[in-house]
Amino acid sequence: MPSRRSALRWMAAGSGLAALTPKSSSAAPASPLKHGKIKQSIVHWCFERGSKWKVEDTIKAAKELGCVSVEGLAPQHWDLLKANDLKCAYVGAHGFVKGMNQPAFWDANLKVIEERINQCAEYGNPNVLSFTGFADTTAQGGGVVSLEQGKKNCIEAYKKIIGHAEKKGVVLLLEHLNTRDSAEMKGHPGYQGDNIDYCAEIVRGVDSPNMKLLFDIYHVQIMHGDILRRLESCKDIIGHIHTAGNPGRCEIGADQEINYPPAMRKLLEIGYTGYVATSSSPPRSDGGPPRGRHPVRCGLTRPLPPNPPSVYYFMKPRLKPTLLSALAVGLLAVDASAYTLKPAYPNVVTELPTSAIIPPDGSNRLFLLQQRGKILVLPKDESSADAKVFLDFTSRAMEAKDGKFEEGLLGLAFHPEFAKNRKFYVYYSQQDPSAASSANSRSLKAIPTRPI
Repeated sequence: MPSRRSALRWMAAGSGLAALTPKSSSAAPASPLKHGKIKQSIVHWCFERGSKWKVEDTIKAAKELGCVSVEGLAPQHWDLLKANDLKCAYVGAHGFVKGMNQPAFWDANLKVIEERINQCAEYGNPNVLSFTGFADTTAQGGGVVSLEQGKKNCIEAYKKIIGHAEKKGVVLLLEHLNTRDSAEMKGHPGYQGDNIDYCAEIVRGVDSPNMKLLFDIYHVQIMHGDILRRLESCKDIIGHIHTAGNPGRCEIGADQEINYPPAMRKLLEIGYTGYVATSSSPPRSDGGPPRGRHPVRCGLTRPLPPNPPSVYYFMKPRLKPTLLSALAVGLLAVDASAYTLKPAYPNVVTELPTSAIIPPDGSNRLFLLQQRGKILVLPKDESSADAKVFLDFTSRAMEAKDGKFEEGLLGLAFHPEFAKNRKFYVYYSQQDPSAASSANSRSLKAIPTRPI
């Protein structure tokens, strides 16, 4: 299992296999977050459930990633957050089953909401989270409530407490949840507030600047889609943002359907200044760190660790200024002047590398593609020169005869079940169109059961 440090290095690296190292080691560098346009947070319970993280693990990850909050933590953990200069962007009050749509639960819910408001005011934390509740709580001692009556009940209940929230300078959040996914904590069948417009009507009905909407992009995508226009329509009442990949509340990456960069840009466009939290629940049975994708890593304010490891590059030396220029204009949201580039695997001889990929087999091996047709498995020890050849079909002579080399081995993809079926796919091109046709295709390599 990779260490958190090694995981964060590749998280920061992205597809370019680049990380950053301060030019001077004599003093700690300033935070790599250059613009700070989006305040980033981590929802602790997601990683507690999915990766078995302790509070201390989440705090450490938040600090390394440049996040400013770990949220959903009970007040007994707030002194630890404060010691690490972190906020708790929201704290829960009551559950999502016995909510504010049912008067039978008002007394208990309002009591804990008031307590949380007071605690938030004391520690300077901004938000207390609330829910509509389920439409049918007969089994819990409530009853069945219609949509219209549920809305009226919620508005009436929140008006009983919102004046106290205003006095204390704390915001009360109402969260919209999806009812389509029946998997535990990925959806909530029976929840009354499963329509974002319905929840918005409740928030507006309370008519207070301290009553806001928790806009969870994951839940809105499942129930409605049309994310950008819904962000626009709710811009006056959004108080908090949650993110996760869909389907399955997965981590945010290329294998899920929500396109987060436009959503992040939209938040900036509408003037949103609150927190954006990752609430994916990574299914890591090994207890290891999440694979680390976060919406901002796909968007405008990609974070890097405050004390980043060396950034490694395989690119040609002439491309280094291009990367540094990209950093300088803020594409990676860091101050490029504080960092230098450092070669990775300095003792491994490479030629025209195009990309690197880790297979989904738990081995954490790093495969490096080279344009002329060779794939290397890089050594675990980065100072070693012992790179093994995984595949070599340079004999196909993919380099163009005229010296203009745009053809070659350009991609490698592992089957999702690679650990079991050992299947993988390569993408390559040649100057002669007939050279890569299906008519002359053949098996390049039989993968042994035991990985090399």
